[in-house]
This record gives sequence, C-alpha cells and structure tokens, in this order.
Amino acid sequence: MLPGIVLAISIAQVSNAFASRHNNFTPIAWANSANQGVYAASALVGGLIAPFVNGLVAAKLSGQAVGATMVAWSVRSDWRRLNVAEAARRGRHLIVKNAQYITYNTPYSLSGSFIRDAPLFLLSFQASTVLTGHFDRASPTASSMSWWCGPGPQWARPWLRRSLIVCMACLILAWLWGLRASV
Repeated sequence: MLPGIVLAISIAQVSNAFASRHNNFTPIAWANSANQGVYAASALVGGLIAPFVNGLVAAKLSGQAVGATMVAWSVRSDWRRLNVAEAARRGRHLIVKNAQYITYNTPYSLSGSFIRDAPLFLLSFQASTVLTGHFDRASPTASSMSWWCGPGPQWARPWLRRSLIVCMACLILAWLWGLRASV
C-alpha cells in the first residue's frame, strides 16, 4: 500500500503546483477537505465493521487517492501539456540552483515530520492498533483546537468555546470507548 500512497501524494503535489501557478486554490482546498474526510470516514467505517492491522493505512490510501484525483482532474489540461524531458531538465537545473535551500531545509522538514509522527510510530510498536488509531484521529483535532483557542479570529471565539467543549467531551467519550474496546 505504501507505493500507492507515495504515488497519490506525488500526483497531488504536482497538481497542487499546477493549480497554484494559475492562482486556482479552490480545487486544492476541496481536494484537501475530501482527502481528510474520506480518510476519517474510511478509518471510522473500517474500524467499526472489520478492524484489521492495515486499516489505517488503507484509510490513508483511500483519502490520498480521492484528494489526488480531485486536484489532478481540475488541472488535467496542464497534465496533458507536460513534457517529461523538459521537466527533468528544469528539475536538475533547479536542484543545482537551490542546493543550499535543499541542504538546510531538508533536515528541518524531516525533523518536524519525525516529531509530529513519532508518537504514532511508538504507539504502534508498543500499544494496540485501536489506541494508535484513536491517537491518530485525536491529535490533529486537538492541535487545531489549540490554535483556534489562541490566535483564532475574535468573532468566532464565543461560538468556538461552546463548540470546543462539545468536541472535547466527544473526544473524551471516544477515547474512553476505545479503551473499553481494547481491553
């Protein structure tokens, strides 16, 4: 499944670049929303119907495939005009031109990704798949909630506080239900 995820992410990234070049950000937003929505729905449905070890990976693959398809379809004319030989030549030129950026940014990006994903790897090695899945679903929600509580827009704060209380209660209940199911 990993090659499929890598292919879907690659297609999505190139398609995002095409869409960004034309200042067409709506398909990118729709594709990202669809990616996360299909991922969450697939993980939830798969976990409720027939949980298996690679369920989260299959859910991630389905989300990435839907998102990549949506954004690639929106820039299909750019894909048709793509000259692979010219793109490879320009790519080599850009790598040489931006070698310093690549040298210094790659370790920074990799360490950020590792710090973000390390708890998932550690939980999957040491704990149950159910607990890892609950953590994987709850961590982006918790981080986005902390952002909205801090520097979020002022007009949304009263509504968000009530919503956050409800969401946190739902997360706690889901976590308790997951602990009950894993015991």
